[in-house]
Amino acid sequence: ESPNLSAALSQLQNKDPDFSKGAFEKFARETFMALQSAWTNKEWEKARPLETDFLFQQHQYWMDCYKHDGLRNVLEDIEITRIDWARIDLDKFFESVTIRIFARMKDYTIREANNDVLSGNPTQLRSFSEYWTFVRRAGVTSKNREATRCPNCGAPLDKVTHVGECEYCQARITRGDFDWILSRIEQDEAYR
Repeated sequence: ESPNLSAALSQLQNKDPDFSKGAFEKFARETFMALQSAWTNKEWEKARPLETDFLFQQHQYWMDCYKHDGLRNVLEDIEITRIDWARIDLDKFFESVTIRIFARMKDYTIREANNDVLSGNPTQLRSFSEYWTFVRRAGVTSKNREATRCPNCGAPLDKVTHVGECEYCQARITRGDFDWILSRIEQDEAYR
């Protein structure tokens, strides 16, 4: 936990009186579960509205590698057990919130042709934690909106282009201009 976390949280709440830790945690949980589902079901296009361009491209690369090799990473029985607040950074251009998500799941990789398990264990839950950082542009405020709708026009997020534009209104929704967007995932050992 950052030593100035409570001061930074107060500053964020002063800038954005509608910001709520509970609402943010709910949003983070929904994002976490949506990404796990998109990954295991090989429907990575469903993750597009949830990640910055850079993070989406990183994940797309690995998704393509699995597909090329005829593999599938299966994530099952997913449960978030705890969320800790790690860091809040505010500057004149961006705001970021980093949380530590504690979770457990079955995580294993199969060869799709014959369902042979190549790594992991399909019967054992694995506990882990990761640091997830969400960003948005400075000046954007919290709004009550559905996570499954475009933050600009309210249309369903079923049509988001590869570059992160809502096909209904052409707004670029993956830069943090309208709402929080996931920009980074770090493992415990890599977090700094």
